[in-house]
Order: sequence, then structure tokens, then C-alpha cells
Amino acid sequence: MGKAPEPNCGIIPGSSARLYISADATEDEQDWLEVHDLDSFTLTTDSTDTSLNSQGWIRSLPMERGESLTATGRVNVHDEGQKAVDATSTGIGCAALAFYRFRIPGPHATDPDYVDQGFWAWADKQDTAAGSTDPFSWGVALRFWQPPVDLVDGQPPDGNGSSPMVDSVTPTSGTAGSSATVRGESLATVGV
Repeated sequence: MGKAPEPNCGIIPGSSARLYISADATEDEQDWLEVHDLDSFTLTTDSTDTSLNSQGWIRSLPMERGESLTATGRVNVHDEGQKAVDATSTGIGCAALAFYRFRIPGPHATDPDYVDQGFWAWADKQDTAAGSTDPFSWGVALRFWQPPVDLVDGQPPDGNGSSPMVDSVTPTSGTAGSSATVRGESLATVGV
């Protein structure tokens, strides 16, 4: 009789994943607020392609890519992370952007993180519902504004707490909109 296979100790349970929102993305060091009471995470990738006809053979190339992260769980009225995400979910244009962190620790305390990425995204709040004996659900789809970056000790690798690609996102006063500065150049002003 053969030896029983050894258990796969490298499996990472979904419950170990963590979502954070930056308390202040303009600081040099990130102050993260964890979003608690989450049950599931879904990372979705999108792409748009174009086809080129070459002697009867269709060649497909990606023209744009995008990602979103959907997190669902239960409403916790005391959770500062949920409150911060909720507050950004009503913004328009660049004012809707916030800096997020998605972290999946390694399978053991001594292992490096499996995923530790930061990204600018806007929050698309999901429906809140409950049955008569169930807690209210809470959920959000975070639509990535740019590709995620790998974090080092919870910080972007260039030391800039906001992001290596985005210098700042500044809401303007009144209803004039907001703007983003990327690599020192104004990217957009979005009117409301």
C-alpha cells in the first residue's frame, strides 16, 4: 500500500484576504483603514480587442485592459473602513478616486504575502439587503483607474504614499469638478 499524499499546506483560505482604503493618500506614508466583515472577494479582468485580418487568418490583439475587485460582506455601522468606502462612493470624476490596498497573506506567518497591491479606484456601491433574521449585506465593486502596483511593507515601492503613477487627486471647490495630476501634469478636470 502506498503512502498517503501529504496535505497541501500552501493553500490560502479566502478568509485571509484583506481590503484597506487609504486614510490619506496625500501623505508620504499610508495610513490604512481595514474594511472589516467581508465574506468574499472577486477579481474580474476586462479587455477589449481588435482583429486584424491577415491572409484569411484573424489575429487578435488586446487594445485595453481593466480590472475590478468586488468585495461583499455584512454591514458594520462601527467599521471606519466601510464608512470611508461609502463616503467615496458618491463622488463624480476624479473626486471619486481613492487609494486601496488588497492583501492576501502567505499561508504561514513566516511566509511573504501572496498578494500585496495598491491601486487607485472608484467605488461602485452594491445593493444592501437583508432577510428578517439575516444581517444587512454590504458590498462594493472597486473599478481600477490604473494598473495595481506591488507594495513593499504596505507602501508603494517609490516611497510616495499616494502611488508611483499619480501625484495627487484634488477636488476643486464648488461644482467645478476635480482634477488629477500625473507625473506633474494635470490630467483632467471633470465638471459636475
